[in-house]
Amino acid sequence: MVKKLTSMYRKLDAGSLLRKFGIMPNKELCAITQLTPAGFLQTIRIGKLLRSKYSSFLSNIRKQDIYVRTTERSRTVQSAVGFLYGLLDEVELPPFKVSASTNFCSTKWTLIDKCFCKKRKVLQKASKLNETLRNIPEIVDNLMAHKCNDVNFDHPVSERLADEYWTLLDDTGAAQLKNEEFFKLHKLLAHPFLCELSLRMFNATKDSKLTPKIALYSGHDLTIKSVLTALGLFDGRWPSFAARVVFELYETPEGRHQVRILYNGIDISDKAFFCRPNCSLNNFVKFCKIDNLKQFRSAKSYRDACDS
Repeated sequence: MVKKLTSMYRKLDAGSLLRKFGIMPNKELCAITQLTPAGFLQTIRIGKLLRSKYSSFLSNIRKQDIYVRTTERSRTVQSAVGFLYGLLDEVELPPFKVSASTNFCSTKWTLIDKCFCKKRKVLQKASKLNETLRNIPEIVDNLMAHKCNDVNFDHPVSERLADEYWTLLDDTGAAQLKNEEFFKLHKLLAHPFLCELSLRMFNATKDSKLTPKIALYSGHDLTIKSVLTALGLFDGRWPSFAARVVFELYETPEGRHQVRILYNGIDISDKAFFCRPNCSLNNFVKFCKIDNLKQFRSAKSYRDACDS
């Protein structure tokens, strides 16, 4: 029986950065970096898909049963609205909590002012393959925004260019998997979110009436990449438009609480670091709070890891 559902996904297809406000008619295409009509429709369809999968769980959902957090970019807020519209049908939308951090970091979980972490900056420099590859994700986003909306490119480029860059992006991701600093960086980036998620799940087993049944985090490709990497689930392939990670907390007939992770609808739980030997909630909580930071000189907290 599912007791709690947490969904994280990256924003959908957004307007290309290659176009200027004045060139683009609003009734045909969205403004720069905002969702296109096709992208917004996709969010609704994903919401409806999950509604069909969790119909019994959602049967008595009220707005106070839902927690929503998005980054401060307009496109992630728009993605959350579309997703919830499809998921909840006629249920009134709950209030949104906006996060300045793309990784949903907050002082509540880190005890660090503005989530400043010196170690993160050091690791960001060390984990870069080279300057040439730094901007590839942004280039791919722009190319795919054109391709997904059948918009002609302003310059005579091959239509295959987007596919070629996407392949290069995946090759870069595969190479990063061999980089120890890469893993440390994304463990730090994901740690505050994982602590928040695990505590919410633990609280749901103690007093389900006071804990939201659904938690939605609307973020970015880098948000998902960090979480998957920290859990040992990133395979090097860049998260596509509308990629989603769903965390299920469910209770077995024997009364044990287990965690299941689905990436774009596929159960990948057995590959997670904490699922050895099983995917119990206790293992998940221990991993999120302690084991995730083991690479940082016996750090016992996020602050310790940042100061290591």
